[in-house]
Order: sequence, then structure tokens, then C-alpha cells
Amino acid sequence: MPLAKGAPDLSSLKKNETHKVHTKKETKPVTKKTTKTTSKSSKANDFAIGGTVNWSLLGVGGAGKKAAIRFSENHNIDIPITTIDTSGSEAAPKGVNVIRMENLNGSGKYRKENSKEITNAISKYVGENPFTDVTVIVHSLSGGSGSVIGPLLVGEILRANKVVIVIGIVDTDSDIDTVNAFNTLESFKNFAENRKSYLPIMMFDNDHGRRTVDNGIDRVLSHLVRLLNIPYDGLDMQDRIKFLKPNTFDGVTGGVKLINLSQLPDGDWEDIGLITPDSDYSKLDATLIISPIDGDNLKLKTKCKVTFRGYFEGDNDDDRLIASVGYNIPQSLIDKLNETLHSFRNMDDAAPTKIESEYEIGKTSSNGLVM
Repeated sequence: MPLAKGAPDLSSLKKNETHKVHTKKETKPVTKKTTKTTSKSSKANDFAIGGTVNWSLLGVGGAGKKAAIRFSENHNIDIPITTIDTSGSEAAPKGVNVIRMENLNGSGKYRKENSKEITNAISKYVGENPFTDVTVIVHSLSGGSGSVIGPLLVGEILRANKVVIVIGIVDTDSDIDTVNAFNTLESFKNFAENRKSYLPIMMFDNDHGRRTVDNGIDRVLSHLVRLLNIPYDGLDMQDRIKFLKPNTFDGVTGGVKLINLSQLPDGDWEDIGLITPDSDYSKLDATLIISPIDGDNLKLKTKCKVTFRGYFEGDNDDDRLIASVGYNIPQSLIDKLNETLHSFRNMDDAAPTKIESEYEIGKTSSNGLVM
């Protein structure tokens, strides 16, 4: 599968060895020869060196599992990668830890289908697998399994006072897809507010096409490698952690906030399906800028509580990264979800309010999920 335009070649990246990342000319072909998988979790503590961060990637549910496996196939990155799902028998690249929950065979978009069994399985998983300092979770917000597994993991990670970044995929093909997306977002909101925690999230809209979204997720995961895995002059581990948890600073509140990663000041999100902030926001909680040491002193036009900077030698724009957190969930997304429900339920139009559905479509269950 070809990479999105601007996606970097990470095949030669080794721990704490180099910051250089260049355009990938060709991708490694998909292989299904490997059926036995192994875990890289034993290596996790080796990563937090030279100012970099101990982090891992979890792909949960069908969509998240495929995204994590695809990233592992396209890039040779030495981080722990795990997939968790209620169904499937896909072969995975060597080094990807594949977990299929026993006695389950999917959820059929019905989030309550396996909620109890998933809750028990996640409790067991958490008890056996300590979290890294940062966990990146990829999953659908609209399906039946990933939208339960993902938020439950988020709740446990926040309980452990660790950092979690969510990459979510939104579908609005049907009433139930839209309801699931609303309830998954509300679940995140509950966990973040109850823990007084900061939850960075980026979301992709499948209306742009699955191939486009696949390439977009690959691109932002590549950006996350720059953010977390590559040493830069002037940027230490705590700089990266505090960027992702800016509510450490007075005046910054927790909650579910958009994180944006790009190589251009005005974003490079065209044609990747990313749900972007509404244009009227002008204040951020934190920015992190990686730029040439001899280049211009790049400044964003928005106001910001704290800015972190890292530098590299040379002038290759492919090595640049501009990261920001602090945008609220876009009202434009909430409007779209509400309008979709209007069309499916044949309701009169009404102005959307706040960041919730206009309908009573879910209640908080005993495990903290809005179902």
C-alpha cells in the first residue's frame, strides 16, 4: 500500500541513533507468512533514553488492529505493538503481539454485545501488562468492539497517571454508527473529567474514503515517532510528557482535547481525512516545535500557555514537526453527527448545543462507559 504524500521513511530508525527521517520511496509488501507472533513488551524500558519516551502502540477492534499491523509492516520501528480484538485470525508481522479475546466472535456494531466480557478481559490485560509512559491507541469510534476496548483502556491508563493518545475513526454510515461515535466520545469525556486528566485525541472521518484514512493514520503515526522516539537538541523526555499533559501547569484544565501534528505551520492535513479544529480557536494549551537549528525561529499565530522546542542539524523540511494541543472537540463534528441523526430519525432540524447529542442515546454504565 503506498504511503500518503509526505509520509517519512522510518525503516532505518534505531533507538537513540539518529534524528534523520526522509521520504519513503517504496513500501514493504504485505506478507501473511508469519502466523506466530511475539511480544516486544520486554524491551519497553530500553526506549526512554536520550530524551526520548518509553511508548507503545495498541490497535484495538478491527479498524485499530489493521492500522497497527499496517504501520508495523510499512516501518521498522522498535516499539511494542499490540492488537486486541474480539474476532479475527489475521497473520501479523513478527514482533506484533496479537490478542484475541476468548469465546467471542465480534460485536456486530452493538457495543453492549460483549461489554461485560471485554471489561473482564481488559482488567486481566491491565493486571499483566504495565503501561508504558505514553500509550497510543488506534480504534474506531463507531464499531462494536474497538469503541468499548479503547475507552476502557483509556480509563485504566489515566487511572495509572500515564499519558494516552487516542487516534479515532468516525463513521456516519448509519444511525448506529453515529450513536456509537457520540457515546464513545462521551465515554472519553467521563474518564478524563473523573480523573481530572488530559486526553489528547485526533480523529479521522471515513467519509473521505478508507484508503485516504489509512494513509492519514500512517502519516500521523510517523509524526508521533518524531514526537516521541527521536532525540533532538534541547528537547528532553519531560518536555515531551508535559506537552501531552499541559494541565500540569496552572491555568490549563483537563479534558478531551485535539492534538495536531504537521510539518507546516498551517497544517498538512489535506487529503488525509483528519478532522481539524474549528477555525475560530486562537488559544492553545501547548505547542512543541522541532525545526532546523540554523533555521528561522518559527512562531505560531495562536496564543499558547507553554511552548517546547527541539532542534536538528541541516535544513531538510521532512524533519520538521509542529505539534499542538488544546483545541476542543470541533463543533462542526458535533453538528455533523447531529445532522446525521436528524436525517436517520426524520426529526426537525434544531440547533446543536454544547458537545453532546441532542438525543438521549446513552447512559453511563457501571464500568464507566456511556452505552
